[in-house]
This record gives sequence, structure tokens and C-alpha cells, in this order.
Amino acid sequence: MRRQRHFILILIVLSSLYLGGCNQTVIAKTSLETENADISGIPKEPTVIAPETSRGTPDESANAPSKEPAIAETPLQNETVFSELDKDIDNNGIMDSVQLLERTDGTMYAAVILNGETIFHYEWEDLRLMSVNSFEYLDFDQDHENEIFITIDPLVNSMPLTEVLTLKLSDGQWRMMDIPLNEIGNNCFPITITKGDGEFDFILSSEYTDKQLLFDATSYYTDDGNIEGNSIQLYKNQHFSKGDTVGYVSSWGIWSSWTGTYDGRNCIIAEQGLQGIGGKFNPLGRVDIYYAFDKNGNIEILDLVHIE
Repeated sequence: MRRQRHFILILIVLSSLYLGGCNQTVIAKTSLETENADISGIPKEPTVIAPETSRGTPDESANAPSKEPAIAETPLQNETVFSELDKDIDNNGIMDSVQLLERTDGTMYAAVILNGETIFHYEWEDLRLMSVNSFEYLDFDQDHENEIFITIDPLVNSMPLTEVLTLKLSDGQWRMMDIPLNEIGNNCFPITITKGDGEFDFILSSEYTDKQLLFDATSYYTDDGNIEGNSIQLYKNQHFSKGDTVGYVSSWGIWSSWTGTYDGRNCIIAEQGLQGIGGKFNPLGRVDIYYAFDKNGNIEILDLVHIE
């Protein structure tokens, strides 16, 4: 019996040793299978997928900062660009832009983008019928810093004419420089036409300058027996005296505007129509107003030129 117990004990010990060895073999096999496994389908590092913007293109903000120059801002999804003029106005290799946009609520505005940054918004209700015509970068006030000149022109002939924007950087912000307005809010230089010594000696003048311009208006009147429009009879029946007002600026103020030089100085030329007492049927030609700005931002009229 004692021998039998010893024998059973020995069997139990041997069984334990055998089972322990089996466990070690299984663990070793599992490690070896993992080491030799095909892991080509398992990513070694997380993959970053750039989120998409509202226009469906990758948003570069998810990646490292770009060393490339900034590009002009794109309109939001709920805004429509219906006119745009792109131009590198400061010649630094980055495209600048003036955009005319419409929001979903129907309101419209112009956005001025310089070196990728929107620097100025201009609200105007009639922009849908207009397009950007001029976009320039010149010094108009002789402070050795350039201003931005923009014109926005109509596409139809039944609305106010050119919008003129001159922007100046002041205290870190771009601000609109002065432009005269008429009584209904259109860009318009106040021009007075008065009678001189002779019957058809007309004198152009403006409150913005001491200069006066004399021109002969004889060719603008006809002797056709009528008493309206541009007839001599209508004019003579008024019995004008020297100094009386005989004409004024035509409707809609500034008809067109562009940049130029005057005595070597950068300037803006604004063209306005003129008419006599017969209204639009009594045209008196046009006047080109050469102007710039002084160091305080005030308008300086450099010259007045009458155009037949």
C-alpha cells in the first residue's frame, strides 16, 4: 500500500511537469506566429485626412503651414461673385482682386483683396448691374505711400454712372478718401456755369478751386425757331446778365474716371457732362476734372479742361 501511494505521487509530479512544458510550448508558438504574420494591411501610424471645405477642396490648415504666399480669399458658399478684376497692383508676385458679390438675401457689396487679405468692403445696392473697370496702386497725396484707386462702372445706361473709390492706409486700416456727392448721393464735383461778358461766354468754376475756365458756347445753340432744348430763342428769352447761372452738371455726376499725371504728379481725372437751361436736350460738352489730395486728405483740383 505504501509503495502504491509513492507510485501515485510520482505520477502526479510527472504529470504537472509535462503540462507546464505544454503551456510554454503554446505560448512560444503564438509569439512566433505573430512575428511571422503578414502586417502589410495594418497601418504603422495613424493617417491624417484633411477635412474638406465648403467648396469640396482640401483645407490646408490640417497640414504643415505653407511657405507659399497667401492666395486671395474665396467667397463663402452663400455668396456669388458676378464681377471680378484680378491684378498684382503692388508688383510683389501675389495676385490682388476686387470682387463684386451678392449674398443669398440679395444684398451686394464689393470686396477689395490685397495680398490675400480682404481689406475693405463697400456696400452698394446696384452692383448687380456693374463691373470692375480700374484697379491701381499710386501715390495721390505725395506722402510716398501708395493709395488704391478703383472704378466700378455700370453695364446699362439707365442708372447712375461710375463709382470711384480711393483707399488710403491710415492707422493700420484702409479707409475711403473724400469724394464729393450731389444731392441724391451720386459721385459729383460741384461745377457752376455762369455767363461772362459776351452773350455766349460761359465760365466754369468749382468751390474746390480758384481756377476758372472760359469757353465759347455758341456752337451748342441753334436758331431753328423752337423755344425749347438748345434753341437760341429759349436762351435769349431768359435775358441773362453777367454772373447768372446758365448751366450745370448733367445727371448722374461722374460719367467716367481714370488715372493720369499733371505736371509730373499722379492724379485722378473725373469726367462729367454739362448742360444748359434746356436740360438734357441742351448739352454743353464735358469737363475733365484733374484732382489729387493734399497731405491732410483734402481734395485738390489741379485743372479743369472743357471737352467739346
